[in-house]
Amino acid sequence: MPTPTAKDAKQALYAVAGVADLAVSTIRHLPADAAKLRGRIPAEVVKTYGELVRRGETLVTGRQPHQGGQHPGPPQRRHHPDVGEVGRDQRP
Repeated sequence: MPTPTAKDAKQALYAVAGVADLAVSTIRHLPADAAKLRGRIPAEVVKTYGELVRRGETLVTGRQPHQGGQHPGPPQRRHHPDVGEVGRDQRP
């Protein structure tokens, strides 16, 4: 396999920049289209859309939104009524 050169590295960066530009130009019109649609759809659909936006943001950013500007505490252990603490071996 040939060794990558400086030219190859530049081309890879240009390709990434091209993909980013294509993505931005493709989705640039979406906020305006969404604003137009909001005026024509029922309130329940708008509420559902908002929930989907928050869910998608959580997936993309990998964090849960929190209230009041406070940092969330440590993750809580989940309990199952029949099993006990999930994720722990229940053997003595």
